Amino acid sequence: MLNGVKRALRKVIVCRRKHKLFSSIMKGSKALVKSHPEWVALTRAEKALMTDKDYCQYVAFKNIRGVLEYGHVSDALYQAYILPVLNPANYTELFRSTRKSNIFCNKNYFELMLKYFPMPKAVIRCINGVLMNADYRILMEEEALKEMNHHESLVFKPATGGYHGRNISCVERKDFRDALTKYVNYDNGGDLIVQIILRQHESFSRFNSLSVNVIRITTLFWKKELYVLGGILRVGAPGEFCDLTTSPDNNHPRIIALDDKGSLTGKFIDPDLVYVHDDCYGVQPSGFIPKYEQMKELALKEHSRFPYQGIIGWDITLDENENIICIEYNTGTPGIIQSQYALGPIFAQKSSRGRPLIDEILSEV
Repeated sequence: MLNGVKRALRKVIVCRRKHKLFSSIMKGSKALVKSHPEWVALTRAEKALMTDKDYCQYVAFKNIRGVLEYGHVSDALYQAYILPVLNPANYTELFRSTRKSNIFCNKNYFELMLKYFPMPKAVIRCINGVLMNADYRILMEEEALKEMNHHESLVFKPATGGYHGRNISCVERKDFRDALTKYVNYDNGGDLIVQIILRQHESFSRFNSLSVNVIRITTLFWKKELYVLGGILRVGAPGEFCDLTTSPDNNHPRIIALDDKGSLTGKFIDPDLVYVHDDCYGVQPSGFIPKYEQMKELALKEHSRFPYQGIIGWDITLDENENIICIEYNTGTPGIIQSQYALGPIFAQKSSRGRPLIDEILSEV
């Protein structure tokens, strides 16, 4: 009897937390919706669908695709209800408390976790303030600098807590010491990975040769079955190193949908302003990404090894020799808004049981 009461109480507490988070995010969402210039163009029924049913992310989808479609998921619905169902180990326990406690979110362990995807070569690691070489051997600071000084320039990344390219930078040799001190002691609390610079295949670099452009493939592990929810190409702003960073002169990154074979479709989208462009900084939206089908196969094979992770975002590219490289994978809160901008309602895909995935997932809430 007592155990039953405890279980019921825990369920009430969890539901209250979800409602509080959902209400908080939706409050901001509704305020943004009503200030959006496209809001006045919506019909009364569409406005009701937006705010009451929460099927769509703001009004940007009508702006891009011309019509509101069933199955779009907003950040509010995604973070408050869907992620706790899909990624319970990450989201409800480890991720929500601290990323440091979650090994799945530490870039220093990605190479140990993945079996099929090669990753950019690491030079130096810092885990919880401990400097190490690529093989996890503990180093003193001078030893770490000696390892790095074999390279003209290197990529410095926060190993935990990064998002949208935050604090990722390309550092020249003369600045290695200052960068190491800055990242380890100040910027990221002792979690850092330093990697060699990746030279990309022409199919990626032609859009912007300075940024590391990636394919974001989103996969779903649901009811013991695996699904590809689609892929998009992300291209960094001119002059920027990261594919998600806005430049100082206010140029924004761009994204475009890929079809099942890897061909570029439609037009490029500014994911920050939700604006459609006819090109990508002068490059037309044509051509295809080599080995795209193989990328999807590898993503599914890797995901099959992580049953705790219901949804994963894979950031993949090709090096100059056309080798597939996984830049990173995202298991905590893999973003879906950009994919929906380009691809439409990715959760509207039907399961093997014939129901839209969004319906099946929300029935578990």
